[in-house]
Amino acid sequence: DLHRRRHSFPTRRSSDLALSWDPDKQRRSALMAVGALVVLVASIAITSLLSARREANPCRMAGQTVEGAWNGEVRDKIARAFETTKLPYAKATWERLSSQLDAYTVALRGERVAACEATHVRNEQSAEVLNLRTICLDRRQRHLHALLDAFTQADAQVVEHAAEATAALPRVDGCQDAEALLLGVRPPEDAATAATVVSIQNELARAEVLFQSVRYKEALAIAEAQWEATRKIQYRPVQADAAYEVGRILADLVTGDEVERAEKLLREALDLSVRSRHDVRTAETWKSLVHLSARHHSNKQIGYLWAESALSAIERAGNDSTLLASTLNEAGSLYAKAGRSDDAERMLRQALDLEQKNRVDVLFQADTWQFLANVSKD
Repeated sequence: DLHRRRHSFPTRRSSDLALSWDPDKQRRSALMAVGALVVLVASIAITSLLSARREANPCRMAGQTVEGAWNGEVRDKIARAFETTKLPYAKATWERLSSQLDAYTVALRGERVAACEATHVRNEQSAEVLNLRTICLDRRQRHLHALLDAFTQADAQVVEHAAEATAALPRVDGCQDAEALLLGVRPPEDAATAATVVSIQNELARAEVLFQSVRYKEALAIAEAQWEATRKIQYRPVQADAAYEVGRILADLVTGDEVERAEKLLREALDLSVRSRHDVRTAETWKSLVHLSARHHSNKQIGYLWAESALSAIERAGNDSTLLASTLNEAGSLYAKAGRSDDAERMLRQALDLEQKNRVDVLFQADTWQFLANVSKD
């Protein structure tokens, strides 16, 4: 009947579908769909994994403060300031120093990340050591900021002594020795004193850069103001820093009666640094006393004792090769002026050897070579 015939034969639409059915094509479509789904799931998984890793690493931002201090904008600004001085060697000087600053900031940024990861990622360092390493690196960064600020406002005198100022940046690897940090200077216990100390150290860093730029009077004014400021807080390490800065500036700036004041301040810095276990500052202060003796004392005997004390203090502070080389230079000068040429030559050759190993700027090596040549003639 009609009903049976209608359902016994396919309709036109179902017939068309039957004729268009292609098993291979359908299999390929299914495989493509599955493949697309696998790619999508894998992409989501990888994105989630990378995101989780970023979130799991709390140290990924640790070095960003360094990038904020040293970047393309700052580099270009300093380049313009150097060129504005019209000194014929300004451009070449900046090209050489900018490469040194690149290396310094890479080391500083890397050390900040490494210090953070040692505590928060690898769990191999205590939170106390991380705090001490961070404070140590903060000091380095303050010096870097002060140097860059001076360079962005450079005049001819700053450019002339820019190499010395850059070389005076404290070494970054000095913040790696956990044992020395634990045995050394302890940070202030209360927040108010800590904030005051940071403010004073910022200004002392400025004074240091000006001193290296041979702008002694400006440096002295800043350092003396900070020396007075330290009298209001009971924190010996920063008092030692301020007394040292004033004393070393006076040792280069003054003659006559003021030499006595320079020596008094350096001796006070020495006492404060020893009492506070500020070993590096102790060694630097002994070195400045050697410089003062070579420059101002007619009787060099006390200078010889100071030179021996300086070398012993450097050894106790970890044998920083840069500090040792500069101290040997000062001691060489002292012995040369006292007519002890053999001792002077021995110390200058040791200084030169360290400078070459440390790849010190060739300008400083040239100074040591010149001094050594003068001593050898005598």
